[in-house]
Amino acid sequence: MTLNTRTDMKPWQIMSRLRELRTSYAEIDRNYDLPNGTAKNAARKPHILGERALSETLGLPPQNIWPSRHDASTGERLYPQPMSNYRTQPILGPRQNVTPEMTCGAAA
Repeated sequence: MTLNTRTDMKPWQIMSRLRELRTSYAEIDRNYDLPNGTAKNAARKPHILGERALSETLGLPPQNIWPSRHDASTGERLYPQPMSNYRTQPILGPRQNVTPEMTCGAAA
């Protein structure tokens, strides 16, 4: 079994294609009877049902969207997934740079 060296589509690239198709992650969840957030999470971390729904919606085979999650020679999904597929970049929140001095309870 060999790992594919191509990089996965970025979540923003997937979202861009979904916008071109005039659909959304939430609509995919509803159409495929998935729990809320499944398709969106599958764009960032491995989730087989979310991956299938996204690939069918985009009209691309899953191995073209997420080559790191599939065997390069056969195209079959890797099981178990490599741990590197579960490590995602932190999402920056609006209050991430707030220091304790800036919070309401810090006034002395």
